[in-house]
Amino acid sequence: MDSLTLIQNVIHNRASQAEFIEFQNRLEKDPAFKALYEESLDIRVIALEQKKSKLKNLLQEQERKVNQPASEGSTITKKTSVFKFLIPAVAAAAIIIFSLNLFGNSITTLELFESNYEPYRNVMGGIERGEEIKEDLISKAFYTYEIKDYTTAAILFEQLYETDQQSMYLFYHANAQLGKGNMQKAISLYNQHQNVQDDFYARSRWYLALAYLKNDQIQESIAVLEGISKVKSYNYVKARELLLSLEDL
Repeated sequence: MDSLTLIQNVIHNRASQAEFIEFQNRLEKDPAFKALYEESLDIRVIALEQKKSKLKNLLQEQERKVNQPASEGSTITKKTSVFKFLIPAVAAAAIIIFSLNLFGNSITTLELFESNYEPYRNVMGGIERGEEIKEDLISKAFYTYEIKDYTTAAILFEQLYETDQQSMYLFYHANAQLGKGNMQKAISLYNQHQNVQDDFYARSRWYLALAYLKNDQIQESIAVLEGISKVKSYNYVKARELLLSLEDL
């Protein structure tokens, strides 16, 4: 696949898993490819700004026409004058509604969250069908997490962390709280986990950004995403894409 097509597929969320892996590899190893990707991001931002500018100018022109006084020698009837006022006014209102839908309310923080959120995998390995679940607390915690019983998983990971201060349990407790929709608790746990420089640190930052996003804390989410993008850590390409989307909120 040529470079530009691959980049466009990633930017517009059309890339397959294999394409995304190829994209990440080329981004790391090919400076020319990286430059082309960054240029494509810049072009997209410029295009959005131009669209906004055109809409703004169109609205201003419609407003000017509506407020323009009629000439003294005009023979237009009162009824015609009303229509002359209403037509551009209706057009302006339609444009305002369109622009709000396009640039303001076309996508919400919840929709952005749902399009970017994917539960982090079970690092302890999947449970095969028919396989007997072990009775120890660790096995139960990861099993309930894998089947998305996040309420039970949150309780079990909290118990695990209380008895064994392994940061992995703290990370998965946060993941479970995020999965069950308890954003405040998830944010608190992710921030607590950020004090630990373990193997899950970068992943924790990504999910913290998503938790902020779903909790409608846009500026906090942007700050974390910018940090991810800057150091090129876990999911930094998605972080850059999400930052572009957040510019339109």
